[in-house]
Amino acid sequence: MRGNNMKNLTGKIMLAIPLTLGVCSIPATYADSNVAKVQQNVSDTAITTQVKAKIAADKILNPLDVSVATHNGNVALKGTVNSDTEYEQAVSLAQSVDGVKDVDVDDLKVKDSESPLTDLAITAKVNGKLIQDNLFSSKELAYMGFDVETKNQVVYLKGKVKSEAIKNNIEQIAKSISGVKSVDSALNVSQ
Repeated sequence: MRGNNMKNLTGKIMLAIPLTLGVCSIPATYADSNVAKVQQNVSDTAITTQVKAKIAADKILNPLDVSVATHNGNVALKGTVNSDTEYEQAVSLAQSVDGVKDVDVDDLKVKDSESPLTDLAITAKVNGKLIQDNLFSSKELAYMGFDVETKNQVVYLKGKVKSEAIKNNIEQIAKSISGVKSVDSALNVSQ
């Protein structure tokens, strides 16, 4: 009889150990996911603050009422600007902030715009991404004079750059922007 009690007790202990370990691991997993959410929220808040600060410091955009929200590194701009230049500047500034993955401009409007907003947004995003890359990348990015223009979602790059590596980097950045159909590069390497 005593042997059966020992077997039952041993069986219960063996069953209890995995259950206890499983229950103990739930809070750790839950805590890890909460920490990740908090870190993302802090990052999103920092991005929003930086974009708002850049807009407030910009002489062109300062008096405008453009709201900024960030979720998972994606910045949404909302409001109305007076010109294509203001639109492009707002998008470019937002895209230039470190950690910004993309800029949503669906709710950013331009009074009396003659250009398709898609093309303006693409040009602004390319310029902003180039600024971001120049400020926060360890790559050599000694850009010289070149222009970015977009027509019908095709990005046209024209001008001079310092090296083949820089030329390739600029082309890759342009291709990485959402909405770009293709990139037509007329960048020349000159030393």
